[in-house]
Amino acid sequence: STQSTWVMFAGGPATRGPGAVVGLHKKQMMRSHRDFLDYNIPMYDKAYEFYNEVERRLSSVSATLDCFVASFDQIGIMELRECVNRTGGVFVCGDTFIHEMFDISLQRYFTDRDFAGKAAAATAVNADGSPAQDGSSFAAATSGFNVTFDIFTSRDTLISGAIGPCRAYIAPTAPTNFNASSSASPSGSPTSAAITAQVGSSTRAHIPPILESAKRVSPIAIGEGNTQRWVSSSVDSGVTITFLFDTAVLESAPPANTPGPSRNRFVQFVTYYSTPSGERRTRVTTQLHHVSPTTNPGYFTGSPVFDQTCAATVVSRMAVSMLEDYSPHMWETSKRWVDKLLVKFVKRFGSYNLGNPDSLRLTPTLSLFPSFMYNLRRSEYFMIMNISPDETVFKRHWLMREGCDRVVLMIQPTLHGYTFQAPYATPVPLDSNSIQPDNILVIDCFFNVHIVWGVTIEEWRKLNYHLNPDYAHFKDLLEAPEADVAITLADRFPYPRFSRTDINGGEARHLKTR
Repeated sequence: STQSTWVMFAGGPATRGPGAVVGLHKKQMMRSHRDFLDYNIPMYDKAYEFYNEVERRLSSVSATLDCFVASFDQIGIMELRECVNRTGGVFVCGDTFIHEMFDISLQRYFTDRDFAGKAAAATAVNADGSPAQDGSSFAAATSGFNVTFDIFTSRDTLISGAIGPCRAYIAPTAPTNFNASSSASPSGSPTSAAITAQVGSSTRAHIPPILESAKRVSPIAIGEGNTQRWVSSSVDSGVTITFLFDTAVLESAPPANTPGPSRNRFVQFVTYYSTPSGERRTRVTTQLHHVSPTTNPGYFTGSPVFDQTCAATVVSRMAVSMLEDYSPHMWETSKRWVDKLLVKFVKRFGSYNLGNPDSLRLTPTLSLFPSFMYNLRRSEYFMIMNISPDETVFKRHWLMREGCDRVVLMIQPTLHGYTFQAPYATPVPLDSNSIQPDNILVIDCFFNVHIVWGVTIEEWRKLNYHLNPDYAHFKDLLEAPEADVAITLADRFPYPRFSRTDINGGEARHLKTR
């Protein structure tokens, strides 16, 4: 098997060749979201297809493309997004290559990927727990390459698809030889059909095929569907992939108020991957899921069986995957889909009196989900104004690969307040009423982290009260958010845009617009 990683550093858009995204003349502007809605994108289709061809070539040899961008304007990651997303790569975008966002992100990129396998070697142990002396021992690798995911389920559960940094495995239909006349163009280069036929196959010939009796593919495809095997050129310890299942085949569900027999279903994940040191491994994880004994909503409202954070992550990724179509009607279609889903959710699990909106109530185990959906609709993932297509692609890229807690952070930022009465991080509502003259706010939007001083706090700070020993309590108040933010920034990748400002400063707009 082979594995490789390509790193691209870009400071401007491509202006020549089949991958050009803009012309040489300044009068020709880069495409905007409005241009997509009006289909005024003369260079997009050709460039997008070219980069998709590059992605197929990369996937065929298990190569990953990571892209570091430093530019005040767009450079064309909209067109080449599949090269990064489908191969398991990362986008890191900033303004300049001399900013700390780039410097720290690049350092953490090499640390997290652990290309040399140093972290795995340091944790290597034998079966009896003794330190390992050779490469045959088990080691906790922080990244994997040439990855294949297989899923097996019980008979009553079908697989709809996967959403995340992977692509569906394409089984070879015939021997693929790039020197064969049937697989080459007149110029001698392989055709798109030949490359597609061997995506994920040339470097994965040792993986056993899925038996016909074990196939559980749903006719309803979501994301990368119509398969139960996916491939990715690389993954790291921070990657998460959403797998969706279809249980609608359970036609004989018990009545709403009648408990049914206790049943279980299982889901088994089989992952084949190579460690940075070249060792080939197979990891098998089997999970048992209890099937609800009844369809009565009271079963879900009366017990903590609903993970609101996970549900918000799944719905967000499904909505964003719909928007990836970039057809004019998909913006409104995805919004209506989220709205209808939320209305059905509240109607089924909420309690209310007809004609009295104030009577609506949701149990604490379900009450946060509507708030997540509300902020999702207001987030930059659905915006087409005051945001460029490249920035949209960058933020959607990380929503598709981060864990549940961080995805919710992208949708609904956290806001903490610090006061003299409570000089520690205290959660406060994401509302303008939280802005007070004598408090300090810290907002974490994942991509941005800001310390915002109130008007009075800023005046005292300018007068250097914190340098006076008589006002040591004020100094402690200023240092408390700094210490908490330092912990947040210590492991964040990509490194966020961080600033300190007062409530009337320019960076405070990130707080006021929420």
